Amino acid sequence: MNLINKREKEFENKIKRFLAIIILVTFIGSYFGLSNDTISWIVEWIISLMVGFILSFICGSIIESFTDDILKKISITIPIGEKYGFSITLFAIVTFLLKLYLFGL
Repeated sequence: MNLINKREKEFENKIKRFLAIIILVTFIGSYFGLSNDTISWIVEWIISLMVGFILSFICGSIIESFTDDILKKISITIPIGEKYGFSITLFAIVTFLLKLYLFGL
């Protein structure tokens, strides 16, 4: 299986999971007697997560097509206190910036 088919399959599986979660939340919310507005709010939140995932996937694919895996190997560590640190790759930073530039999110 080549890389494109593998990524498409992963993407398809994630979309299926999101849809299953929406259906599950709807059924569980109805079972426990949540109001229609509350269930709608939760479903809208899940849908916005899905849209963000799709936009990140698009931006990540664009960046990866130009840089291959070079940006994934470069990480920046931000220290938090003396013992802890937060590490983020340059790929994630550039993906976020491209997402802001293209979609204004």
